[in-house]
Amino acid sequence: MTTPISSERNIAVSSRSSRLSKQISSTRVRVASACRGGRRRLVLTVFVAICLPLLAVCGKDSPTQPEPSAPPPAPPPTPVPTRTDVTPSSATLNAIGQTLQLAVQVFDQNNAVMNGASVVWSSSDASVATVSGQGLVTAVSNGSATITAHSGTVSASVPVTVMQSAGSIAIEPAMAVLMSLGETVQLSATVLDGNGQPVAGAVVTWSSSDVSVATVSAQGLVTAVSNGSATVTARSGSVSTSVPVSVMQSAGSIVIEPSSATLMSLGETVQVSASVLDGNGQAVAGAAVEWSSSDASVATVSAQGLVTALANGSVTVTARSGSASTSIPVTVMQSAGSIVIEPSEATLMSLGETVQLSATVLDGNGQPVAGATVVWASSDASVATVSAQGLVTAVANSSVTVTARSGSASASVPVTVMQSAGSIAIEPAMAVLMSLGETVQLSASVLDGNGQPVAGAVVTWSSSDASVATVSAQGLVTAVANGSATITARSGSASSSIPVSVMQSAGSIEIEPSSATLMALGEMLQLSASVFDGNGQPVAGAAVVWSSSDASVATVSGQGLVTAVGNGSATVTARSGSASASIPVSVMQSAGSIVIEPSSATLMALGETVQLSASVLDGNGQPVAGTVVEWSSSDEAVATVNAQGLVTAVANGNAQVTAHSGGVSASIPVTVMQSAGSIVIEPSLATLMALGETVQLSATVLDGNGQP
Repeated sequence: MTTPISSERNIAVSSRSSRLSKQISSTRVRVASACRGGRRRLVLTVFVAICLPLLAVCGKDSPTQPEPSAPPPAPPPTPVPTRTDVTPSSATLNAIGQTLQLAVQVFDQNNAVMNGASVVWSSSDASVATVSGQGLVTAVSNGSATITAHSGTVSASVPVTVMQSAGSIAIEPAMAVLMSLGETVQLSATVLDGNGQPVAGAVVTWSSSDVSVATVSAQGLVTAVSNGSATVTARSGSVSTSVPVSVMQSAGSIVIEPSSATLMSLGETVQVSASVLDGNGQAVAGAAVEWSSSDASVATVSAQGLVTALANGSVTVTARSGSASTSIPVTVMQSAGSIVIEPSEATLMSLGETVQLSATVLDGNGQPVAGATVVWASSDASVATVSAQGLVTAVANSSVTVTARSGSASASVPVTVMQSAGSIAIEPAMAVLMSLGETVQLSASVLDGNGQPVAGAVVTWSSSDASVATVSAQGLVTAVANGSATITARSGSASSSIPVSVMQSAGSIEIEPSSATLMALGEMLQLSASVFDGNGQPVAGAAVVWSSSDASVATVSGQGLVTAVGNGSATVTARSGSASASIPVSVMQSAGSIVIEPSSATLMALGETVQLSASVLDGNGQPVAGTVVEWSSSDEAVATVNAQGLVTAVANGNAQVTAHSGGVSASIPVTVMQSAGSIVIEPSLATLMALGETVQLSATVLDGNGQP
């Protein structure tokens, strides 16, 4: 019982193993096919994914159920290769050493894949491409070859072309630094395929990113044009590579000018210049040069190439720039003796001013000669003198030459005596102008630093306030208005000032009117006083004081109002400061009117008199003392009037009695109208002795004066 079951199980397992083997073979073919597509990793993964489950199935026991029994199959015929297929059917390799895996399938007479069939690979031209026993093709050189897979009596071939394409370009050198303008460097470009193998016959084109710095020829020859950086690029097909190129001139040689130097005195200098050239003899712009002296005790050289002699001898002065250097010989060989005077010139600004000169006598090597005798001389002692010790003294303005001699050597210095204004003295030291237009002449004495007059010094004058006082170019100050100003004299850098005051004072006074006659007491007259300065200019706001020489005749107020007080003469004076003016004032009453008292008269008797009085009044009604009155009667037959104003009745009637004084008169009426003053009866006594007796009486009527 066990044996059949085991046999059946073995048959089943064998069957499954056969199927699995076919599946694996089929999968292997697919893997080989997939390799031709370049997807080995993915297909291998698929292969493993398929095979592992199958192997797992193979390892399991069959189901416990019994399988139906079948007759054993007939043994298959022996497989014989009848056809082979190679994939891919053609191939092109673009790089030497590039490989390609070919896959082959061998089919038997039943068109079944013969897994494990023996295959032999061969190449028609191993110099172009080789093939391994596993079908791995390797490119060897450009060309074409046929790869053939043989299995038994059948074979299949694949054409393979090796055609390199540019994968990269290698430029040698990888960078370039050109140290001279015009310097060249040959670049070589190697075109490589994808495997880094040279591509024979590849065409390369060259270019420069900046031809002003460097150019490149079609053959890759780079030429330096100017300092800077550029990129040189090689192109082949779609591939390019660049290298940096720097043009950085370096010193190839140095040329020093002059090529030698001889200095004849200590301290003498010579400027040497260094031209730095690159390897092609082109000037290296901005090249730094370092200078050095082989013996700095003989001659030094500055960073700028200034050579200075220090002592007699010979040195080499060297210029270095980078790795280049050049030297020139420098000889210090002092010449014959000389004299050095210090200071080398002198200007004396004041007469009597001194300057000490010192003379250093040098020998032929410029070394001081100790104890050398020096004789000093002036070319004009009237301008400047020089003592035996070299003390120069200014005498007068001009120029001289002061010479120091020692042996045959001499030296001279120019000495100029040029007084400069050290101070200015103005005369007068101040000025007060009392009148507008008044002038004062100022004089300015320009003095040097030693107080000596500076002859011919130019002085400019100025006023701090020209509205108060002006000053002419000659120093004439003119008063313009009351106030203060400062007058300044300038000469060079020196100046001096004086104060000037314009303060009008009364020089004269004019009174208007120039005289006055007052005709009446109490009569008033307004006087005006104009105050003038010494130049007849009005003094604005001047205070005036008035006075009268006789206040009993006339008074004057503070405002110049004159009032008549009494007949007579007085002098009215106006004063302002020290000035005064007077006018005569006469009070001379004139008759303005006459008042007669009584104002009328009636005489009642012939011969009767009446005394008239005439009061002569001036224009203000004031009595005019001492005036002469003349009397007159209009009808002396009626009444007469004597010089004293005594009116006498002459006859009955009317008359006008007039009083005259000056051109003024006054009259009163006088009436003579006798009135009985008494009666005289004649006889003054009568004695009648009888009745009826008569006696004639006569009555004479007499006026008061006994006139009938």
